[in-house]
Amino acid sequence: VPPVEKWINGELSFNQIKQAKIEYLIERDVIKLNKDAIGTQVNGKVVLVTGAGGSIGSEMVRQLLKFRPKKLVCLDKDEFKLYELDSEIRELHPEALNTFVEIVVADITNLPRMVRVFEAFNPEIIYHAAAYKHVPLMEENPGEAIWTNINGTKTVADLAVQFKSEKFVMVSTD
Repeated sequence: VPPVEKWINGELSFNQIKQAKIEYLIERDVIKLNKDAIGTQVNGKVVLVTGAGGSIGSEMVRQLLKFRPKKLVCLDKDEFKLYELDSEIRELHPEALNTFVEIVVADITNLPRMVRVFEAFNPEIIYHAAAYKHVPLMEENPGEAIWTNINGTKTVADLAVQFKSEKFVMVSTD
């Protein structure tokens, strides 16, 4: 709806109403995914998504499912969020579970557990979305934020180097 001062004779006409687009609301340039490049990058590869149960990680998993990686490892410490993701995949992509999708409950700050994950799957591409992202809450709990966002990220990054992963994509800037 245009601003009131642009209404004709103080009234709004149907012709002045425009179809809303998401681009009007996000107040930034639209990002267009290069699906061919993504497909080339992940097809036939072992892909690890940390924080796979979260809002960002789970959306990445949904998008990556379309590209059929060799193995898609969905890792999070929140078993309930992983259960929900597992249920969604089971419903929408029943062929994926137990073939190329693995659901893994693990905490990125637990080095021995993360070593076992890397030994088991040897991920070639890592999308690291695991992080505490609710800043006001984490300002009240700085020790946990530092432990997870810094130490956990360092753990995953160090293992990516140790296991010679091809690519490590840091998704969160928190």
